[in-house]
Amino acid sequence: MLIPNCFFRVGGSAVLLSNKGSVKRRAKYKLVHVVRTHKGADDKAFRCVYQEQDDDGKTGVSLSKDLMAIAGGALKTNITTLGSLVLPISEQLLFFATLVEASECKSEALYT
Repeated sequence: MLIPNCFFRVGGSAVLLSNKGSVKRRAKYKLVHVVRTHKGADDKAFRCVYQEQDDDGKTGVSLSKDLMAIAGGALKTNITTLGSLVLPISEQLLFFATLVEASECKSEALYT
């Protein structure tokens, strides 16, 4: 149950961190932002990876067809949340302009 819990229920992740002051100078990276996305409230996400027993009593993991779509949605939510935290204002404005342009082109195509 660890894999489905990490992805869809408790938002767990594996990270190698240290709180020792003596290794601070040797660190390559510094953790600045942490984003947690929880998709377990959606019933499809809750049931897309599930551990259960089959008719023979053997425990296995069942995967639904929606797994890739749900994982993609969770990744999209994480990237969207992180984008506003780490991207400079110029890139955020460029993204917004592209988004508006794409929505205008889509609406024009419907009425032609």
